[in-house]
Amino acid sequence: MMMVEFILLGTQVQQSCTWDQDVAVPRVTPNRLQHFEYESVSLHCDGSTQLKGFRNNETFNPACVTKKTSSGSSCVFDRVYQVDSGEYWCQAKGGESSNTINITVTGGSVILDSPALVVLEGSSVTLLCRNKTASINFAFFYKDDVILEKRAVKKINIYNFSKLNEGLYKCSIPDVGQSPESWLAMKELPVSPQEDTRPHGSDYRYVIGLLWTAIFLLIMTVVILQVRFLHTGKGRDDSNELVYSSLTICGAQQSCHLAAEDDFKTIVVYSAMSTDQNLTHVKGSFRPPVFQSFKTKRN
Repeated sequence: MMMVEFILLGTQVQQSCTWDQDVAVPRVTPNRLQHFEYESVSLHCDGSTQLKGFRNNETFNPACVTKKTSSGSSCVFDRVYQVDSGEYWCQAKGGESSNTINITVTGGSVILDSPALVVLEGSSVTLLCRNKTASINFAFFYKDDVILEKRAVKKINIYNFSKLNEGLYKCSIPDVGQSPESWLAMKELPVSPQEDTRPHGSDYRYVIGLLWTAIFLLIMTVVILQVRFLHTGKGRDDSNELVYSSLTICGAQQSCHLAAEDDFKTIVVYSAMSTDQNLTHVKGSFRPPVFQSFKTKRN
């Protein structure tokens, strides 16, 4: 039932103002969510923001003494009463508001000593159970009505606080009484730009484009180098051998004289081709026009 009331209360407060993460949450002295009735409690707001409250389905200005400080202002309750229980936040003149904290004032003898502000992710939290008349107490601690230790202890330490540790906490001191419940919430660590290096949206497409461009340029470079290498090698081979081409037209009554190979010492290659479609006479034989090669001396 109490959990439902908290949810409804938070929903109604959210409808009455605009949250702004840049506006600091009120700092409470003593630093806990639960307080004994008639204790002195102060809530501090930074800058020009002012403390606002919400209870019984309506917003109110706390009945406290406002004192200016070097960093803002403090709303001081010389004595708190059960009617002062409720949601509190800091609100700027433009209407921007911080997140809320839930202050509980009890007329009972036992309170849970838990931090007033949300717990930073990964940090450690210590829970105590306070008796109005005794300073050291052994108590049982509960989370969501489930006992945390089967024996009475002085305190409960929660290390590396995470979402799993969020919930409603309370404590009870044997033969004395039980505290009200308070919600313990976690605040996630901010992610810095250096930690979030994954490409998103247009940045991802830009990186892919650069990658394909680099691959294309690399392939073109390899192809150009290969072509140049082949061209240079062919020119180097041609420089060692002299090749001539000639065209000889031979008729039926003509003969083409070919020099003997042993007349030459240096190899030079000639090509002879006949365009006569009838007959070509080479070395006393008749055959269709073809290319022929013979050797001569280099000049």
